[in-house]
Amino acid sequence: MNPALRQTVCFLVISTLLAVSASAQLLVEESFNYAAASSIGSATTAGFSGNWRYLGTPANVTAGSLGYTDGNGAVLGTSNNQLEVGDDRRAQASFDTSGGGALGSYVDGTGNIGADNTTLYLSILMQCPTGTAGFAAFELNRDSDSDSERVMSIDLSTLNHGGSSNYFFTTYSGGFVDTGYDLSTSGSTTQFFVIRFDFASGADTFSVYANPTLGTEPGEPMVTGTFSDLSFDRIGFANFVDPGTTILFDELRLGTSYAAVTAIPEPGATAAFAGLAALVMGLGFARNRKAR
Repeated sequence: MNPALRQTVCFLVISTLLAVSASAQLLVEESFNYAAASSIGSATTAGFSGNWRYLGTPANVTAGSLGYTDGNGAVLGTSNNQLEVGDDRRAQASFDTSGGGALGSYVDGTGNIGADNTTLYLSILMQCPTGTAGFAAFELNRDSDSDSERVMSIDLSTLNHGGSSNYFFTTYSGGFVDTGYDLSTSGSTTQFFVIRFDFASGADTFSVYANPTLGTEPGEPMVTGTFSDLSFDRIGFANFVDPGTTILFDELRLGTSYAAVTAIPEPGATAAFAGLAALVMGLGFARNRKAR
């Protein structure tokens, strides 16, 4: 192979790898890599800060991961453990909103995640038994753990949605439901949700995908809309349903793209590309030697 062509091949392979990495960056991944059968104390996962906080008895980490397979048979990569939240409990944790943190480029002037003209993706796995009554949710809050500072939730709530057993995306104002958007999915199997936040100087835009295909962002979300302010700085996992009921959560991810939060890149992918470049170069070198 011509030396100049060889160099071009290497350059293209390396450029492709760098472009893929830059456009699909996973910023935060909470896969509950803590000891099983115990509660979480200090938040040691990158992207979080301080201690986990509990209303009621602390939630426990349970061995093993929840799983999700999309309609095309693609399997979401998961690892480590899951969080089990018993009835009448809430677990909350704060993100690291420092300028140098994993989410630093998304932090606005008030110290919350929601800088103008940025797009952020979030995904979460949830599993809740069917026929439960009450409120079970993944929540985002701003400035405080209290209900009055809840911004949004993905929830099962017979209290807020007319007795519906479907999951909803819900926005809040002053602790009260502003609008509930039916996500048209229910059941006791694991549910996978992706939220896209488009933060702006005016109203922010959200797009929610329920049990979507993995890897490539679908053309149409399940629901979309705008809300005055979707900025947040902490998460919550709530279970206020029937006594004895447990809710499971897993694989909370925040990233720069849909692809980043709907798949875990294979550890060997970069090595495979590099190996391919080396193979192409090697074959070219061998052909040059043979031609001589």
